[in-house]
Amino acid sequence: MIARLAAAAALLSVASTAPAQTVDEIVARYVTTRGGLERIHSVQSLRMTGTLSPAPGERGPFRLEIKRPGRMRVEMILQGTTLTQATDGTTAWMIAPMLAGGAAVLLPPDEGQSLRDQADMEGPLVDWKAKGHQVELVSRDKRPGGDAFRLKVRLKSGDVRYVLIDAATYRQVAEEGERPSPRGLVTIETRLSDHRVVEGLLVPFVVEIGMKGNDGDEEQKILFEKVEVNVALDDARFAAPAGAKPAPRPPN
Repeated sequence: MIARLAAAAALLSVASTAPAQTVDEIVARYVTTRGGLERIHSVQSLRMTGTLSPAPGERGPFRLEIKRPGRMRVEMILQGTTLTQATDGTTAWMIAPMLAGGAAVLLPPDEGQSLRDQADMEGPLVDWKAKGHQVELVSRDKRPGGDAFRLKVRLKSGDVRYVLIDAATYRQVAEEGERPSPRGLVTIETRLSDHRVVEGLLVPFVVEIGMKGNDGDEEQKILFEKVEVNVALDDARFAAPAGAKPAPRPPN
């Protein structure tokens, strides 16, 4: 028994002195899991279509289009109404029936920058040093599906988000970031699941978005049904319509 305890203690000692994984090692495994750097770099455009459920009992078509460099367009139809948000990499704009009578409006600088940050189809971890971002490993979290590495990402734009990478599969399982709301700053959690390989690229087909700690209240869910890689997308789809003016400011 003493011999067994001594052996166990020795193993624990070895485990405790084993080097912890670095940010570079975690990101390298994550990139490999997604399909590898060469495959990720080869993707010039992406179109993902499916359905959005913004609330229980509500559902409508959803389409996301991304094209290098930095172009993105999101369209959703809810209760017969089409909402569009897009950026051509420089100008960000939207069309919403409840805003400016349904005319296209230019987004304010903070919202525009947020949209441009999201238009990076590779995500912030791929080539993060070359992009001017900062990444640090802050913890290893316990999650329902298993442990996940929590990486703090400070984008070149200054925005901060937390990316969670599954410690076993090295798939991204969540992302967190603070956003303003009528209640003040809240933490928005985006959970990713049902990862599938499409033309050599790992893609999450289920995206769930909501305020952290709300236990499913006010949560949005996107179920993608089709993902097209390197599909032809006209640049004009991302450009602001002629005559678009700055969005009206809400009354004080």
